[in-house]
Amino acid sequence: MNKIKPYIYVFPAVFVVFLLSTIAFLNLLKQSLGYFPQVGLTNYTLNYYIETFKEGSFRASLYFSLYTAFLSAILSMILGIIFSYILVVNDKENKYLDLIYKLPIFLPHTIIAFCIYNLISKTGLISRVLFNIGIINDFSNFNFFSFYDNGIGIILAYIFKQVPFVCFLLYIIMKKIDKEYKDMSLNLGASKTYYFFRVLLPLCKNSLLSTFLMIFSYSLFAYEIPALLGGAKIKALPVLAYLKYSVSDLRLRPYSMVINSIMVFISFFMIYIYSKLSKNDKFSPKSK
Repeated sequence: MNKIKPYIYVFPAVFVVFLLSTIAFLNLLKQSLGYFPQVGLTNYTLNYYIETFKEGSFRASLYFSLYTAFLSAILSMILGIIFSYILVVNDKENKYLDLIYKLPIFLPHTIIAFCIYNLISKTGLISRVLFNIGIINDFSNFNFFSFYDNGIGIILAYIFKQVPFVCFLLYIIMKKIDKEYKDMSLNLGASKTYYFFRVLLPLCKNSLLSTFLMIFSYSLFAYEIPALLGGAKIKALPVLAYLKYSVSDLRLRPYSMVINSIMVFISFFMIYIYSKLSKNDKFSPKSK
């Protein structure tokens, strides 16, 4: 009885969340298929999906979201791996360092977006420094690779937010592997570089992939940062879905629901892959 008590306690909350999520998803799916009787749409059809995929703005938004999410996730993983290993090598308790690298995790994404904007905008900190030292003579000359339309601001914001998160997840796993295999590898003649690339990283493979999926999927479907730092020419996929949802003509609502349903299906696929990787990761705490 004691073993099932925790499940009994959480069942009401889980059931309510599952029920509401299921109702919302079914309603989303019906509207994406053109069934919206409140505005006179009573026939199921795939035309909204076909027209959405043919639409140039949708394809551009999908590419833009994949580009910013993938690049920010890759760079976050590289920097996170490096910083995690530095923390493992310098295995000393430092509460100030611990606070510094974990602080961005607790900051809201809107605050991160505000900081990035004040850093790289035309009147931001970097442009002011360049102006004061004489590199530029007008703030209008500062255009940080058109960070709005090229997604530079979005990528920087995600990197700042995600690198500490990657460190938080990988540090414990790397520390455990390092204690078990480092001395053995070095005693057998492996160099530190060989140990890092051929022993440590392969043993962390599933954890690395699952962490990448987590930050990639969030970056792909998050709304706040792309809405605040995105450009006017190409919108990120969640922003495009919101704009289509907020149009005054409710008969166009299925187009928004199509985009949302696509994001939901991709999320389900990533959750499935993540669960497979977590089960096969012997160094993950979940696998114990």
